[in-house]
Amino acid sequence: MSCLRVNRNPTKNHWVLDDLGILVLFSVFESAVRMFLEARVSEQANHLTDPILIHAAREAIEGIQDGSFGLRVLRPLQDHIGNDLIEKVSQVRHYRNWIAHGKRPSMRGKLPAQDLDPKDAYDRLKEFLEVLSIAVQPELEEAEPEESPPLHEAPP
Repeated sequence: MSCLRVNRNPTKNHWVLDDLGILVLFSVFESAVRMFLEARVSEQANHLTDPILIHAAREAIEGIQDGSFGLRVLRPLQDHIGNDLIEKVSQVRHYRNWIAHGKRPSMRGKLPAQDLDPKDAYDRLKEFLEVLSIAVQPELEEAEPEESPPLHEAPP
C-alpha cells in the first residue's frame, strides 16, 4: 500500500495544482530571463577594453546568474520596465517563494492582497517577457504521425 494519500476534496486538489503550476511557471520564467540577460550583457562585455568596466561586467553577469532575482535582475530593470510591472512580477515571485517554502505565515506579508491563479501569473510574466523582447521558444508542434504500412498486403 502506498503512503500517498489523495485528498478527496477536488477544490483543495485544484489549489494544489494551481500552486504547483505557479511554482513551475515562475521557475521557467526566471531561467529564461537570466539566460537572456546573461547573453545580452556577455555580448556587450566582449567589446569592453577598460579593466574597470570588464570587472563590473563580470560582476553583473555573476549577479544575473546566481544573485537574488529581485535585487540583481528586477531592481536594475526598474527604470526601463516601470514600477508597476516590476511589482506585478515581484508579487508572483513572492507567491512562488511562499509556496516553495511551505506557505509560512511569516512570508504572507509580501504577497498580493488576493491569491494568484496561474492565468494571472502567466499574464504578468508574459508581459514582462514582451517588454524585454524575450522570445520564448514555443512548443514544437507534434509532427503528424506517418501512416503505418499495412501488416500484410491484400491479394490483388
